Formats: sequence, C-alpha cells, structure tokens
Amino acid sequence: METRFWEAHAGRAFVGRLGESFDRFCRVSIRDFASGDDVAAGQRRTLLAAKFAETLRTAQPLISVDGTVLQIMHDGRRVRYRYKFSEAPFQGTPDVVENLTRVIQNNPDIDDSSLPNFRAALSSGDAVTRIHVFGSYPNYSPLVFDAVLAPVAKQWAATGGGGHEAFWQWRRCRPLPAALPMGDAERLTMIKGWFVGQIVGRLRIPERSRLSVPVLIWDPEDSRWVPFPHPLLTPPTRFLDVNDWLPAVLESSLLAIARSHERPVMGSMRPSVGSISRGSKKSFPTKNGTKSPRLRCGRCSSCCTIFSSPGLCFAKAKGA
Repeated sequence: METRFWEAHAGRAFVGRLGESFDRFCRVSIRDFASGDDVAAGQRRTLLAAKFAETLRTAQPLISVDGTVLQIMHDGRRVRYRYKFSEAPFQGTPDVVENLTRVIQNNPDIDDSSLPNFRAALSSGDAVTRIHVFGSYPNYSPLVFDAVLAPVAKQWAATGGGGHEAFWQWRRCRPLPAALPMGDAERLTMIKGWFVGQIVGRLRIPERSRLSVPVLIWDPEDSRWVPFPHPLLTPPTRFLDVNDWLPAVLESSLLAIARSHERPVMGSMRPSVGSISRGSKKSFPTKNGTKSPRLRCGRCSSCCTIFSSPGLCFAKAKGA
C-alpha cells in the first residue's frame, strides 16, 4: 500500500510540473484553442461549435413543461429555451463567432433573446478557460409546469375523505385575496359572475342536506353542467351561512389549477372560466381557441354577461 501511495504521488508530481507540456495544455484559454491558422485550427473550431451545441442542450431547465397547456395559455407557442452566458472571449475571431451564432440561430427551440445575450457576452479576454451557460424558460404561466402542479393533484387525489381537511390545515396563512393566484380584476369578475349565474339560473348551489354534491355551473359550449372542484379545501360542514360557498369555491380554485394538466387539458378550469365570463364585459377564449360572442338582450347595449338569457335586460333590472 505504501509503495502504491508513493507511485501515485510521484505520478501527480510529474504531471503537475509547472511550465511543462501538461501544464501548458491545461492553461490554454478558450480563445487560444479556437484561434490560429494551423492545419488543425478548423477542426478545433468545428469541435468547439459541436461542444457549444451540446452545452446548450445540457443547460436546459430540469423542470418540465406541458406542451399542450403551453399552447393553450400562450397562443399556440411551442416550448422554447432562453440562455444567458458568462464572458465569451471570441471578440475579434469572426469565424468562431459565426459558427456559434449559427448554432443558436439554427435551433428553433431557442428563444430569440438568447442571440443578443450571446453577443453581449463577447469579449477579447485571453485568460478565460470556461464559459458558463444559464438556461431558463421565457416568462411562462405557472400553469404550464406540470412537474410542480401534478404531484399536488396526485397527493390530493390519494388523500381519503377524512384526510382532506388535515391536508389543507395550516397551508394558507394569508387572506383570500393574497392567497389566490389571480389579480384583483379577475377575482372580482369571478365574484360578479357567481351572482349573475344565480340570477339567470346557470349556477346550482347544493342544499344543506346534500353537501356531498359539488357546485355546478352551466357550460353552454358543451351544453352540460360542469362541477367546481369537489371536495372543497374548506368543507361545507364548517360553513356558517350559504354565502360561505363563494369564498370556499374561490379558495378551491387552487385545486382546479393543480389538476389543469389532467385530460382533457385545462378541463378542470372550465367552471372558473365560465364564472369569469359571466362577470366580464369581454369575450373569452373557448377550448377550441375561438372567441365566444357576447349575447345581447335585444333591448339595449348594456348587458355585460355573455350568457345572459334572451329577453333579460340587466340594464333594466338595475333601473337604468
């Protein structure tokens, strides 16, 4: 054992000699490696471009994205990657810059901002021996990241009836407006749609004797009643009044978001979309990607819900 130790020590000492061939090889900068006009220079530049493309693939984010959800949420876009670079010492070497630029341009999965980032990182440094590449996604909606949401939905589905309340206990420490993943306008519009749905008979709230039944909302696109998430995060047995259904359904929209990757994709969000649509003055995207038209009562131009019943004028009902 002692002999092997000294053999290894002697070998490392031989390799680590300063100024010798192995030391000079280790100290070669990336710029020196890619420069030169010798016979092997072209091969080195080709190798550098190949390794650059391999590095870009390796630098892709580890978290996965659901491509179908991405297309729905971001107008048919495909999954793309955005890169940033540390100092790249290739300024003044047009052949190298052209080869690496071509690697970025020829990859359709790379975001358009990556090429300007690469050009901004170019320098003429002589001592750079490595380039750090940072991969990320563009600014996508959190709904597209199935690796984050799917485990939550799976855990909730695997929890028995008696464990649902324990699952949610101490999970929310903020008031409801701060806990929901939606802006004030979206939340208020959903609240308006909740009450409008009750007025026009398109929302069904279970009676006190039938708490095992979910809240239902009418989906005119499929001509059927669709349920809000059930069971709710806060069980109806803890309600003090019928008005407690609304905040409980709003809170349970988190479950709909967690299940958005289940087939049919985004199907769990249909009840929320329907409620928002009833309270909005604008048309909304349907599951087919088309805009749903607004229905008018025929008497005025003030009715704001797209599912208003023919002949029912909300402007008249408000005394306008």
